[in-house]
Amino acid sequence: DLVAASLMDFLTFGAGAEKLSNILNGLIPGDNRNDPTFGDALKASDWMLEDLDRAWRDWLAKGAPANK
Repeated sequence: DLVAASLMDFLTFGAGAEKLSNILNGLIPGDNRNDPTFGDALKASDWMLEDLDRAWRDWLAKGAPANK
């Protein structure tokens, strides 16, 4: 739960905020009614999992709000 909350903080208040709307839009099912995965949504936002992981870890190391 803490990891999920930290990731959501990053996507809401951190450097990931600029891509959050793109990620959420990527989670909307398409015409074929297939539910996209989080990985699909990341790809749709032009963000790869490795990039998200690196940016999130950097944000945590610099003192994310939860660390203060």
